[in-house]
Amino acid sequence: LAPIETTLGVQQRLNQTGFNAGNEDDIYGPKTTAAVRRFQLFSQQHAGGDDPRIIDSGPIDGIVGPITQAALLSFYGS
Repeated sequence: LAPIETTLGVQQRLNQTGFNAGNEDDIYGPKTTAAVRRFQLFSQQHAGGDDPRIIDSGPIDGIVGPITQAALLSFYGS
């Protein structure tokens, strides 16, 4: 996988966890932004539940900042 700090790395992890970021093309377009928002909403709704991998990803803004990166890494596993 590409590093989480890259758009490609984010797209790969989102796609492999079912959040459908579209083509893994390293372009942060509308499909990637929408997938990030879906992941952020999912994380917010399920954080603190039965699955310890799900942590709060911060605000639902479609931006992969440090908090969302950490949540995606935690959920994906690396």
